[in-house]
Parts: sequence; C-alpha cells; structure tokens
Amino acid sequence: MKINLEQFGIQKDYELKDADHQRQFLGLLKKVDTSYKSFEALNYDIKFITSVIELLSKIKAWSNEEIMLEIENKNQNNHWDFDRILLGPLIRSGMNQLSVG
Repeated sequence: MKINLEQFGIQKDYELKDADHQRQFLGLLKKVDTSYKSFEALNYDIKFITSVIELLSKIKAWSNEEIMLEIENKNQNNHWDFDRILLGPLIRSGMNQLSVG
C-alpha cells in the first residue's frame, strides 16, 4: 500500500499566513510526499519518519505562532492606553504640563 499523507492527518493544501513558513512547509511536504514506499517499508526508513516528525512539529509551531500573533494584535487593538485616553485631550489642548497647586 502506497503512503498517503492523509493517513498522517496532513493536508496537502494547508496554508500558513507567513510566506517563509509556507515555502518551508511545501518543501518539507515535497520531501515526505516523494516517498513511494509501503507502510511496511517505511518502518525501516528513518529519514522518512524524521521528515514527517519535522513537518508535523513545524506545522504545530507555525500554527501556534500565528495564533499568538492574532491574539497579540487583537489585544493591542482593544488595549486601553491610560495616557492616550486621559492625557491625550490635555496634550492636544496645549496643557501638556499639569501644575500642582
């Protein structure tokens, strides 16, 4: 039986937002996909298994990185900046120095 990446749960059309990660993904995918061996033969092919492990770990790391970037961007957009909110109107009106009584 020929190897099928879907048997490992790997989608060939998986897309990453980062162009460099996508390029690396496609290169690793090609390495893994070019093996026309049976599962029995793969038991002895350490390079193939190493490539699959590398591909899966990179997909996991890249996906986690993209999720964290989305969370950070969302948090930055919703972040309340005390100085901007409270002192911004004072600075714009020319009262950039607060005097103490």
